[in-house]
Amino acid sequence: MPLFMDIHHIEHLPFTEEDAYKAHLRDVAVQQEFGVVYEKYYLNLEERTVCCLMKAPNMEACVQSHLKAHGVGACNVVKISTENEFFPYLGEGSKNRKDLATTLTGEIDTGFRTLLRIEGNPNSIHKMGDYEKIENYINKYKGNLVEQPENFILSTFLQCQNALSCAFALQEHLSSQPNFSFFNISVVTGMPVDDTGNKLFENALNRLKVLSQIGKPGLILIDDTSKKSYGQFTSEHLKNSRIQSFNNKEENLLAILYDTIVKNIENPKFKVGHLEKALGASKAQTYRTIKKLTGLSPNEVIREVRLRSPLQALCKKDRNVSEIAFDHGFSSATYFTRMFKERFKILPTECLK
Repeated sequence: MPLFMDIHHIEHLPFTEEDAYKAHLRDVAVQQEFGVVYEKYYLNLEERTVCCLMKAPNMEACVQSHLKAHGVGACNVVKISTENEFFPYLGEGSKNRKDLATTLTGEIDTGFRTLLRIEGNPNSIHKMGDYEKIENYINKYKGNLVEQPENFILSTFLQCQNALSCAFALQEHLSSQPNFSFFNISVVTGMPVDDTGNKLFENALNRLKVLSQIGKPGLILIDDTSKKSYGQFTSEHLKNSRIQSFNNKEENLLAILYDTIVKNIENPKFKVGHLEKALGASKAQTYRTIKKLTGLSPNEVIREVRLRSPLQALCKKDRNVSEIAFDHGFSSATYFTRMFKERFKILPTECLK
């Protein structure tokens, strides 16, 4: 049967591990009626969330079983792939006698994971020797690779501290490699199922993409939740690393900038004025905000997104360079090629090969 996961936000107080177990027993009591099998549940008492992992004939069966057991449905339910989603993200650990998900060390598994995304110039990121070295760092710090067809490397970590340690090590390594004229590393911590969406870790993956696509190259870019794990690192360690963190408000501003550019990416007349309107700010305020968040000017941010986005399109190999250039707001394939070569030290045609 297909695999599903839901999320519940617990509002009433108090809420304990024993309360979660009693709620799970009510689920188990009605599961046979709907053809559902409740495998285990992930409990995060601090965030007051419960995520149930279940097998079911369809999503409606998951919804109806919760309604029968509790009188109210889950906040959201998503269907997940066993091989491509569950195992890379949540496949570690087991469960205890109460069906509560546990880590390999026997601790309660909250379901929250820290995701790390590495992007680089296309002639290097998946080059065999470089890829193997990156993979070795991920394995060293107990991360799991997530298979991705795009031109980046994604991994997931149970412990945020391990993800940050891996990011610091990768930054030092990649900075010393002549092949990597461009790279950045983004780190985001999130929950497995969000209140909206239909994909495992969808919100965290979207936030990770924004940081990766709009952040200044060469930096480690992290969200506010991951920043809380700084405690184990010495001030000297942090001083030697090029790192920038973003709070929730700043992430939302970056998302507005990114979405505005992407929605207008085919428009060659798209200018900074469009960003001013999206932010509801004056020209001077827009410049200061974008410069503070990205270290780049508004025009540089627009150009950066317009150049990074074609990397994915070129890797798909379903369009030629001219088509991709025009689709990303460049009025000339020659101009696009020149800017692309200047930015990534490789011709677009080489990416197609």
